[in-house]
Amino acid sequence: MTPPDETADTGHAAIAALRNQVVAQAPAELEVLATDDGFDVVYREELTQRGVLMRTDSTLRVVVRCEPETLTFTMTDVGTITRTELADAHTGAHRSVQGSAGRAHVRRTVEAHGRRADGSWGPLGTQRQDSRELHAAVRAPAADLGWLEQEPAAARVGRYVAVATGVGLAIGVVIVGALALTGAFS
Repeated sequence: MTPPDETADTGHAAIAALRNQVVAQAPAELEVLATDDGFDVVYREELTQRGVLMRTDSTLRVVVRCEPETLTFTMTDVGTITRTELADAHTGAHRSVQGSAGRAHVRRTVEAHGRRADGSWGPLGTQRQDSRELHAAVRAPAADLGWLEQEPAAARVGRYVAVATGVGLAIGVVIVGALALTGAFS
């Protein structure tokens, strides 16, 4: 039997190897941050949209939790949106933060507009974030090292609910069709 110290060290080494592989293969706009039981993959820059009296900052991240004993991992998408609105002199600025966590395909695009170098007003650039890019940054290196992805419980439950709903709908259509053919609606 392996002493607990060696098992823990082996587990940390396996997580570190996966994290290092993700760092090596991830696009430059992504950053990999170590956590106790895995790592986070996040965009280096927030998406910032500015208006006259409002500013919205948002970012996507994927939280990767690793089980080194079984070489499995789960991914959870986390989105954060921070809105700062200018009010009047009496109420000051108002700031709100919204967050979401789960599994979802999220793509956000922000186009920046402002004064260009030639003095004209127009688009300055586009920023994009896509949760599929975050997932791909983890999945390819994980597969190379023999890690397997486990779906979070919420994703499995959602799939089962969708299948049950589809089956129920199909049965309902068959029953209504049979009733219509027998003249029950005339």
